[in-house]
Amino acid sequence: MLYGWKGRLLIVKIRGHIKLFDLYKPVLIYMTKVTMFLIVIIGTKGCLNSINLCKREGKEG
Repeated sequence: MLYGWKGRLLIVKIRGHIKLFDLYKPVLIYMTKVTMFLIVIIGTKGCLNSINLCKREGKEG
């Protein structure tokens, strides 16, 4: 859960611990890493699906 606090700071409750993050550094870095991770996973699944489709088309053709 994220709670806005005084604009620049967020109170982030993680596993029962409340931590303060400066929006401009750790949160953005964390969000960027998470986003890149998700993009990589989605991209990998997309590539695997494409390879499987190509194999199927090759066998049928």
